[in-house]
Amino acid sequence: TGAAKAMSLVMPELKGKFHGIAVRVPTPNVSLVDLAVMTRDPVSADTINEALREAAASDLKGILSVTEQELVSSDFKGNPYSSIVDAPLTMVIGDRHGKV
Repeated sequence: TGAAKAMSLVMPELKGKFHGIAVRVPTPNVSLVDLAVMTRDPVSADTINEALREAAASDLKGILSVTEQELVSSDFKGNPYSSIVDAPLTMVIGDRHGKV
């Protein structure tokens, strides 16, 4: 996807280490990212979400939001954040494969 290509431009050290897909949602200005990562150390969904909450409260304040609410794509229309994490959907497969 364009977002996956752009990520490699922003963070060159990630080039060739991830892949992206695009999923269409029925709104003209909301999109979805399915992000999967392999971590060096064991993680849990809770530790991933806590790290994202900390980032949303500090370095990414006003850019990143983390929600626990069950929402649909149209609920995000007009939301001022660039990225919103749907925390209940965060998962870990094994102990090093995180999916947000």
